[in-house]
Amino acid sequence: MSIAVSILLLILTLIAYRQMVRDRSQRGLFILRLLVLLLFFFLLTGQMIKINWQRRARQVAIMIDRSASMAAIKADSAATAVCQLVSTGLPKGLLPRCYSFGDSLYPGVNPGQRFDRTELAKALALVFKTKPAAVVLLTDGQDNGEQSPVPVVQGSGIPVYVIGFGAERGFNLRVEEVELPATAYAKDTVEIRVRVLSSGLKEPTPVQVCAGDKSQLVLAGSGISEQDIEFSLIFNEPGKKQVLVRLESLPGELSFLDNRWQGIIEVKPARIGVAYITNQPGPNTRFVLAALRRNQRVDLKPVVLFTGNLKELPVAEVFIIDNGAEQTSENLWWQRLQNNIENGAGLLVLAGPGFQPGPTLRKLIPLTNWSEQKGNWTPVKTPAAELIGLFEPGGIDLNELPPFSGLVSGSNTGTGEVWLEAGENGLPLIIQNRVKKGKLIYVAGYPFWRWGFLPDYPIDRQTPLEIFLDRVIRYLGEKDTTLFKLETDAASYLSGEPVRFRLSARRADGGFWEGLNVQLKIDTIAQMVPMVELGAGRYEAKIAGLAPGEHYAVAEVRSAEQLLGRVRAEWTVSAQSLEMTRLGLNRTLLSQIAEAGQGWLVSSESLTTAQLQEIKVRVYQQRLLLDPRILPWWFVLLAVLFGLEIFLRRRQGLY
Repeated sequence: MSIAVSILLLILTLIAYRQMVRDRSQRGLFILRLLVLLLFFFLLTGQMIKINWQRRARQVAIMIDRSASMAAIKADSAATAVCQLVSTGLPKGLLPRCYSFGDSLYPGVNPGQRFDRTELAKALALVFKTKPAAVVLLTDGQDNGEQSPVPVVQGSGIPVYVIGFGAERGFNLRVEEVELPATAYAKDTVEIRVRVLSSGLKEPTPVQVCAGDKSQLVLAGSGISEQDIEFSLIFNEPGKKQVLVRLESLPGELSFLDNRWQGIIEVKPARIGVAYITNQPGPNTRFVLAALRRNQRVDLKPVVLFTGNLKELPVAEVFIIDNGAEQTSENLWWQRLQNNIENGAGLLVLAGPGFQPGPTLRKLIPLTNWSEQKGNWTPVKTPAAELIGLFEPGGIDLNELPPFSGLVSGSNTGTGEVWLEAGENGLPLIIQNRVKKGKLIYVAGYPFWRWGFLPDYPIDRQTPLEIFLDRVIRYLGEKDTTLFKLETDAASYLSGEPVRFRLSARRADGGFWEGLNVQLKIDTIAQMVPMVELGAGRYEAKIAGLAPGEHYAVAEVRSAEQLLGRVRAEWTVSAQSLEMTRLGLNRTLLSQIAEAGQGWLVSSESLTTAQLQEIKVRVYQQRLLLDPRILPWWFVLLAVLFGLEIFLRRRQGLY
């Protein structure tokens, strides 16, 4: 359409200026007027000027591997000589440009340079940015970068020719990575993911992979191949359990040391012993006992439920005192309860209309200036409630709860941690406290049974009462109070070997802590390193290899802007280079690179000038796009031409 309009305008212009065209003295003015009109046309119509052409690149990038593995096989001087041969043997019209590489890409041959790490993908990606005609890669194929170079070559569209150094390397299998939860409960099914890496196999080979007491037969792929194998394990007894992952060793493997992996998982008791005690039975009793009996993780002890003096103290890990009235005649019983709490048991105290705290409870509960008040008390959570995650999504929705009609509370002594407070007066409604080795939670608001009896509440959902008792009992029964644990996947590393960090996060009740912002501060790295959430309270990060010596990292754990804690991990890096663990020609990887780059692979000894003459080059598509409306020089040119036309017309006396 725009072409037709342009032709029509040109015809109309010729008709309008036919007198100027016939007059030879005015043809120059006509050309100027035509140019001005064309400039105006493109400007007013917004037409874009598009020019496409092809450019054949002339510069060939020659990349020389200067890693420690090349030096170990004494290929340094040979690589320099081959670089010279390639530079002089390129097809006519092509120009060589030499680079050296290891952990990155550097200009020049640099024969004296040594790198403790080879990152082929990174070096290739950097050289492709220079838009070479082709790439000639001189290397042994020893690659320990985090990314495969093959997709980088495939996506470039640039021919890659490979010259290999060293004797051909054998094959190897290794346990690359194991994903194991930090904690689990006895008799629960624990999912474990094992990543197996195979390299150098000429054909797919069946191998046995074992994790704990389970095993699977998998097919290790030819060339370079990795696959994930899932295992389901069950631990029947609590305690710290060792998990051994073994990969079958094949005859002729380069190394058997990386066919094994060992880790630790902490198995918690399947059920927590809970004793429910009251000497003032009431409406709370039925709802609390029903919720406890439905909880599969609760081992409910014989209930102490009667009016009068308390005499029996069951053996349990968590005690629930519901609306207790502490009597002087029961001092011995209450003292035995206090001893249990101080030695590591948990205590949940529920207030009620007849609640009478005596010397023992007043000592354990961190409140002073006790008073009982009636009214409507709306529960409002505090930042400290983050510890147990009771009121996060998937937990208790405070908007669904009725207000408490009474409370027996007071002022926080300073040692307690308030989880819920009354919106009307700020008095604690739920407060927790550490009592030597044990823990206590006090619910000051009542009636508590209303949390288990909500109108129109879905039958298939846990009630707020059930959620509260489940989380709180797990919290009170939890002996290990470590919320965050930062570990590296090994205690020591070779120089140049990547370091992987794993952080496990769990709430105080033992539940997984998700949605956290975790940042790592490494001793030798200026920037913070973010950890990626994997799910189930697991976070992970990976950094490149560090210099030899002792190192440490500190993880800062936050929820929104609140700092929840810091945790530290330490490791060492030996002087031995990662490059020295495998030596020789990695033909499998280099063949894949050459195939992806539509080039060839030859050994340094068999390279000929005839092969160099076969090098093909990349043709780059070039495009020029002009938009007159945003080009200042377009307006300048228009003004100059228009001014020139007026000047010439005046000189000829036409104005």
